[in-house]
Amino acid sequence: MLKVLTPNPETDSDRPATPEALKKELFRKTFHLCTLLYLGAFLVLGPDRVMAPMLAWMAVVLAFEAVRFHTARGRAWAQRLFGFMIRGKEEAHYTGFFYTSLGALLVFAMFRSHPDVVQASLLYLALGDSASALVGLAWGRHPYWILGRKRTWEGSAAGFAVALAVGLVSGLSPGLTLAGALAFSVADSVPLPPDDNVWIPVLPGAILLGAIQW
Repeated sequence: MLKVLTPNPETDSDRPATPEALKKELFRKTFHLCTLLYLGAFLVLGPDRVMAPMLAWMAVVLAFEAVRFHTARGRAWAQRLFGFMIRGKEEAHYTGFFYTSLGALLVFAMFRSHPDVVQASLLYLALGDSASALVGLAWGRHPYWILGRKRTWEGSAAGFAVALAVGLVSGLSPGLTLAGALAFSVADSVPLPPDDNVWIPVLPGAILLGAIQW
């Protein structure tokens, strides 16, 4: 029987992941693919018109979090609808959904004049992060730790491979493709505050933009 180790950075545990944990993470990462909607909005609206609706959407997300934080009814409602995806640490803190939206907003604010960088950055978040987490959770046999955060070599390799593919699909040069994939791997592995859903698109995007302008 396959022994599955959890790469969840909150646990630091070598216990096999339960079927429930696998199902929960799969739901989380499937929901994570909603990041593609942000990319779709950028491609449809264009760099000059995407910021206003994105700021409005961010206000909606903040309102959701405020209701969840400060009202018992809001907490119960959020738990009923999304409890199967909310991690223990997120019950009293911002959710990954908030940080994913914030990451997309920052990508638009910083890189929207370079559509290829925007596309790559959001695909790192939607696809690279999902590949890293799910492969590590299902097949990770060789764990390692960075600053107390547990990852697996299998998950990291999968994320890096997907990040390379993202760079090529986004039309980046081979050098930029490699630089973006390496930056993704750093953001995906090192526990940078406040949340990796912010750094996974922003750090590679900043590296790519800096290299393009250099």
